[in-house]
Amino acid sequence: MRKSRSAGFLSFLVCLSVVAMLLTGCGAKKGETPSVIALSCESGKTGTKVDIIGSNFGDSQGDSVVHVGSKVAEVLSWRNDRITITIPEGLDELTYPVSVLTEGGESNYVEFTVIAKAKKPAQPERKEGQVEHITAAQAMIAWMKQNNIDPNGFGFSIAQI
Repeated sequence: MRKSRSAGFLSFLVCLSVVAMLLTGCGAKKGETPSVIALSCESGKTGTKVDIIGSNFGDSQGDSVVHVGSKVAEVLSWRNDRITITIPEGLDELTYPVSVLTEGGESNYVEFTVIAKAKKPAQPERKEGQVEHITAAQAMIAWMKQNNIDPNGFGFSIAQI
């Protein structure tokens, strides 16, 4: 009789321990403040993928976030020592603090500088699907007309050099 009570009590303790581990994250170190050591790059355009290297981020993201300035970055992957994010759109060309916020608190910050995206060269106004000049000869005739040269009487040939 005494043996079965001991076995029952032991089973109860094992079940209680399992429930406690599930509720507390299986021994995860809660409450440790995250620490950022470095970024994989210190500058880039919005949309750039950046790795944050550090410690105490937690094994999974959960409710944790990464701030770039006042914006929350999209997280692509999350490990205890490395987080991969995308620099948010809509940031001006400035230097921003990057930090990690977990239930253990907010990390120190490291700086990321947003640089301008390359601007597309201006294209002449054309209707959709319109080609300016189909052939090189047509382009040359158009250039001659723009420069007040009469194209009549000229012949054109194309040679590869």
